[in-house]
Amino acid sequence: SPYPPFFIGDNMIKKINLIKVESSNIDKVGYDENTLYVLFKNGGFYRYKNVEIEKYDKFLIAESQGKFLNTEIKKGGYEFERIWDDDPFYIENVESEDNKNEKNI
Repeated sequence: SPYPPFFIGDNMIKKINLIKVESSNIDKVGYDENTLYVLFKNGGFYRYKNVEIEKYDKFLIAESQGKFLNTEIKKGGYEFERIWDDDPFYIENVESEDNKNEKNI
């Protein structure tokens, strides 16, 4: 089900709906404004910029999302960056399955 975390990026607070996927490497993914968000099971949270919605749709239905991410996104030349994932507030609100409601900041 959609999961609304908060994170700080581009100097503003933004809510991204992340959905759980069946993958040995990837925990949850989201998409907003041509940006693919990937939360890995090891805790890394990345965003890949200028990803077309069609590419995201193919990513969701790929037999292996990890392989698709590697061959179509990473090797496809999309700009990416690791985003804020060490902060205690982020960890509390994104990774706690007991906390699925939005929080006021």
